[in-house]
Amino acid sequence: MEWTFQKIGKLCAKCAQGFKDEQAFISALFLSKDTVLRKDYCEPCWIPADEPEHFSFWKSVIPKKNAPKPDNRHNVMQVLEKLIGQAAEPVAEAAAENTAEGAAQPLSEEGRKKLIFLLALTLMRKKALKLKETCTENNEEVMVMEKVADGTILRIPVFNLPENDVNTLKDDLAKILDM
Repeated sequence: MEWTFQKIGKLCAKCAQGFKDEQAFISALFLSKDTVLRKDYCEPCWIPADEPEHFSFWKSVIPKKNAPKPDNRHNVMQVLEKLIGQAAEPVAEAAAENTAEGAAQPLSEEGRKKLIFLLALTLMRKKALKLKETCTENNEEVMVMEKVADGTILRIPVFNLPENDVNTLKDDLAKILDM
């Protein structure tokens, strides 16, 4: 079964007062037959004992209206450039460096290439990279891409992924990177 949740409500489920920008609130989930129901409460109205049938709750803050969404393309580009720069390093050295910095798992060479490819696709989708051409170098397909910001040319090896996985992986990566 796939669960979908409602977006933040505009009113407190108990007192019916509207939520204001940057106001803290509580969201609670309730199981109703085959549906998950979300109710939002202002902090003074949320008393867990009053709502014993909830099975989960969390505290959030109403986002400020018209607040600009952070543009993470620059940070993602830095990650991409760092990964491309690691190509010259032996994988073992890069893995040791990643472990020393507290990374959960060191990247294999294949994992590094996959991440480079996915980051490049994501940045192309966000119009931070432009595809100039594809070519073959050392028996490997390569995308020649231009950074829109400064015209720098990047060579991105194409990592063969099943066609149906590409869009899912791009979306997942964009969510992870909060783009």
